[in-house]
Amino acid sequence: MNYQDAIFNTDFQHFKYLEYSMREGDLSSLSENVLSSNDNSHALIAFGPALSQKLFPENLPEEFHEFEPINKLKSFPSTQRDVFIWIHGKTIADVFDRARELDKLMPSSSSLKLEKDGYVYHDSRDLTGFVDGSANPQGEKALAAAIIPEGPAAGGSIVLTQQWNHKLDLFSIMPEVEQEKVIGRTKPDSIEFEGDDMPENSHVAKNDIPGTKIFRRSAPFGNLQEHGLFFLSFSCEQKRYEILLESMAGSNGSYDRIMDFSTAVTSSYFYCPSKELLKSL
Repeated sequence: MNYQDAIFNTDFQHFKYLEYSMREGDLSSLSENVLSSNDNSHALIAFGPALSQKLFPENLPEEFHEFEPINKLKSFPSTQRDVFIWIHGKTIADVFDRARELDKLMPSSSSLKLEKDGYVYHDSRDLTGFVDGSANPQGEKALAAAIIPEGPAAGGSIVLTQQWNHKLDLFSIMPEVEQEKVIGRTKPDSIEFEGDDMPENSHVAKNDIPGTKIFRRSAPFGNLQEHGLFFLSFSCEQKRYEILLESMAGSNGSYDRIMDFSTAVTSSYFYCPSKELLKSL
């Protein structure tokens, strides 16, 4: 399939996430740079619903729309942006250099609204100490979860980005056994609880919904003052995200207990077009 290569590339350990607002402008040079990967860095670009409608009116995913706020027992805000750029590289320097290149190619009408630096933490763990993405689909299952298989948007993917700010001091004072109940897995070896041992409001339980497989590429971000998880995921259907987020927020009477220790402060949907469609810009 003709999807953007960076979706499944796991060769790098340093990342940068950029989100822009933008009204109009020429994106041809920017897109050309994104498609030009090298040994030191890769990049990916995706577009919010309003801009996607202008750029690809005949090649949009079905029912693609902006992130709408969710207010149940817990809440998710909408901070919908227009352009998302994800850079990953061998070193922090490689990522920074590529980010400067791409930022200079953004149209004058654009405004940088979010910039976060991510990294692989130990053996792919979240800052809470738990392995992140251990239930991610692999191989053909990952492809099926992430990439739109057919139709005018074939080869594309729907992206959800969220900045989650952790309250590590609050989480870390709990005994490890209590932390594991929040997540739904053991901490040292990431083994999921089974049967009655799985708390119904654990993070695993609230996201274990048939037909909602997505492909996660999240990573820790931040410094001592602000830190957490930059949630980044790819899906063949937007409705999968909506089902999962409603479940986490408490649509069925209980919310995901991870939200007592981490808060989503941004939420945006983007369309990651195929390489072929991106070249058309």
